[in-house]
Amino acid sequence: MTPLHGRNCEVTMPPIKEPTANEQFFLEMLNRARLDPAAEAARFGIGLNDPTPGNPDDTPSVVLTPDAKQPLAYNSLVGLAAEGHSQDMLDRDYFAHEAPAPAPNGTTPGDRMESAGYTFTGSWTWGENIAWSGTTGEIDLDASILSHHEGLFKSAGHRVNILNDAFRETGVSQVAGEFTAPDSEGVEHDYNASMLTNKFATSGSDIFLTGVVHDDLDGDLFYSPGEGRAGVSVSASGGATTSATAGGYALALAEGTTRVEVTFDWDGTPGTATLDMGGRNAKFDIVGGTRLMSSADLELGAGVVEAGLLGVEDLSLTGNEFDNLLIAGRGNNTIDGGSGDDIVQFAGLLADYEITVEAGTITVTDTREDHLNEGVNTLMNVATLRFADGDHVLEPSLDPGDGPVLLSGVLSDLAGDAIAGAEVTFTPEGETAPALGMTSDGAGAFALGLEEGASGQLDAQRDHGSGDPAIASGDALDVLRLAVGLEPSFGPAQSAHFVAADINENGAVTPNDALEVLRHAVGLASDHAPKWVFFDAATDWAALTLDADNAALPRGMEIASLDSDLEVEMTGILLGNMATL
Repeated sequence: MTPLHGRNCEVTMPPIKEPTANEQFFLEMLNRARLDPAAEAARFGIGLNDPTPGNPDDTPSVVLTPDAKQPLAYNSLVGLAAEGHSQDMLDRDYFAHEAPAPAPNGTTPGDRMESAGYTFTGSWTWGENIAWSGTTGEIDLDASILSHHEGLFKSAGHRVNILNDAFRETGVSQVAGEFTAPDSEGVEHDYNASMLTNKFATSGSDIFLTGVVHDDLDGDLFYSPGEGRAGVSVSASGGATTSATAGGYALALAEGTTRVEVTFDWDGTPGTATLDMGGRNAKFDIVGGTRLMSSADLELGAGVVEAGLLGVEDLSLTGNEFDNLLIAGRGNNTIDGGSGDDIVQFAGLLADYEITVEAGTITVTDTREDHLNEGVNTLMNVATLRFADGDHVLEPSLDPGDGPVLLSGVLSDLAGDAIAGAEVTFTPEGETAPALGMTSDGAGAFALGLEEGASGQLDAQRDHGSGDPAIASGDALDVLRLAVGLEPSFGPAQSAHFVAADINENGAVTPNDALEVLRHAVGLASDHAPKWVFFDAATDWAALTLDADNAALPRGMEIASLDSDLEVEMTGILLGNMATL
């Protein structure tokens, strides 16, 4: 009993249906699909508009497009309606969108939402997907939630609901229980079942800031059951909410809301960011208290050092004064690191991208022709590009030049394989610093625009990356053998081996070189880390007579007075690498 206006009155609060960890996980997969439909289809081995596998006549009722759809916000009343339907199907052993009489929660999906307290106003719509799985043994609810999402997405009709951009809210319910159903021969069995209902709705004009707050304990850049953080406050445009037990939250904002400042509090540490929602739902995830992931344009404020973009939409991401890690999405993104020593992270290998630098602007173009493509990214105020096979440090002060004489070429190793991501530089005669430069592309190619009559030194260099041959203790032992005059493990040494063994680049192979290689092999810091160095490809390696006392060889190429276009080739040798040279 609660006193109200001086009288004792019983107050009935509306029921609350928070998502469980599995239901929140289902919602995250749902929004992943909406933010990047083609990638979700590829994940399950189908085309976006393919029919349901095994049923060629069951095709999508509308043409599904690969552009991003607005993320869905969880609504507890819609979730309550979903829970009621899942439980009713289990209790009365039926599987249908239309509940048979007496239909305690309502006959249609819309009826059931209204029965749960959800009000349809203004321009409204609804939808519903249902799925079940069962076994006569013990049901695995974690595996079931994955199979529910995959099965629904593969199903053409359910896929249309999942990717309907008109929907703004959703509710999810997974209920476990006994379910009686016929097998393929019509014989009924009792199954231990997972029954899932996923409802969709739009009502009124509100849009939603929504997302999940979690610790990425498994490091997969995605929410997993058990990672949710409850009780984290999120506020924007005068409204506030806190994350639920499984980590999810939703904050209703007025129709037409665009630019909003978001404030959150993680264990007493505040953070801020600014989003441009563009009048639509936006997903704003808080990961570990210091990383934000957004489906809308994002500017970092206080207390945040890492951020990334979600989905395939063309978005912008702006860092702050800290040393930021900024994660590219799959659209044509614009990323500005702001001040600090900033890193932009991509999902692919360095060789998957073409990188150009011009007047302080870095353009990173993904050359892959599949669903993994991350678009054309325009970067500013960024020091390092991070790829799956290692970091690539930029030299933004250099540009390839726009002179009328083209100096172009290709970098490759002794086996003829292209070397991508090397910094190619041209230093004019009489100068000590490079004037022009660029990064070799995925085919090892480069092109510099020189002025007529230019002379100077063409050179290239690249740090050792994770995709390169590993430098192991066996390499260190072979360097030591060369230093003391013994034959290495792979047989007689050639001149190229002495060049590779001279890791400290002093023109001789000594036990100190072996020690530096060993330091790297066992993970210790070294003043002379392995790297690629380059030589004129016309070098006759077989004719050279280098040895431990004389391992010096001029790097790069001398370019004489250049009056017409010139194509060259340079060969790279990885210092410290002996076994696979």
